[in-house]
Amino acid sequence: MDGWWMWATIIVLFALGVRLSAFFSGSEIGFYRISPLRLSIEADSGDRVAQWLLHFVHQPGYFVATTLVGNNVANYITTIAVTLATAAVFGASSGYLEILGTILVTPLIFVFGELIPKNLFYEAPHRLLRQYRPWFILFYWLFLPFSIPLVWLCKLFERFNRQEQNSAKTTLGRKRLVQVLTEGHEEGLLTQVQNELVQGLLHKAPQPVTDSMTKAARVLGVHEDQSAAATLDFARQHGCPLVPVRRSKSGSDWYGYVRVADIGLYDRPIRDITIPLLKVDATAGKLEAILAMRSAGLEYAAICKNDTVLGLATEGDLVEEFFISQQTVGR
Repeated sequence: MDGWWMWATIIVLFALGVRLSAFFSGSEIGFYRISPLRLSIEADSGDRVAQWLLHFVHQPGYFVATTLVGNNVANYITTIAVTLATAAVFGASSGYLEILGTILVTPLIFVFGELIPKNLFYEAPHRLLRQYRPWFILFYWLFLPFSIPLVWLCKLFERFNRQEQNSAKTTLGRKRLVQVLTEGHEEGLLTQVQNELVQGLLHKAPQPVTDSMTKAARVLGVHEDQSAAATLDFARQHGCPLVPVRRSKSGSDWYGYVRVADIGLYDRPIRDITIPLLKVDATAGKLEAILAMRSAGLEYAAICKNDTVLGLATEGDLVEEFFISQQTVGR
């Protein structure tokens, strides 16, 4: 009878340890996979389960601490079961025998306690987190005395690492925003054009404006002494509403531009209707250059480095770059 009870206890403890490991490992993956946008919409409609999950999204430390403590408890229970099984089989327990027993059962624990539950929660995070919510709440309150010190300790370290923390938040926030936009497009909240514009902003805005400029030696334009008729012919030939203007005795000293509409509107020399180029530093980003041109009310900018014009960029060309497809972003 003692032997029967011993093996029954071993089996129950081992099954409990594997089940708890599966629950906490899967819940952790499901938490990272859950959609904050969907939770926000469901929470606003009065869904109490979504409100509960959204609370943990805003305070992820408590959720992660609970799963961390739970996984350690599961591993401890599994270790006790292996130790008891070793003692039951060999009549005594030793470090070597326990290590051997642990190695033998590791594949079983990995498959049923880690691999399968993580894949299930990865595929259906909302449904499974909802289904096991009562159990997680139970363990949350049971482990709270152990979770709180872990959360406080993490916050203490964050105070000494504020700069890296802000950088991580920016990176994670960008990824979270991309996820929200993608889901919004799938749900019909964003049109394709709006989605492409936002994706383009996220992808292109930090890039240097020098990537989009036309080098000074390759700019097509006219010199300041060009006649109005010749300038109009040049604009018609190249199909450009804005014509760059350079100094008469220089091949690449671009200092302004003229609007084709102004040439026909004002019967004046090109030099008199030339609009000075906005000077943008070569280290500026593309979005920064667009905002500078918008603020100045100019459509053309000279990209400069130490007062040397490296090239020209137009607001229209820069804006057009932001309308890129998601496929291009992912490449």
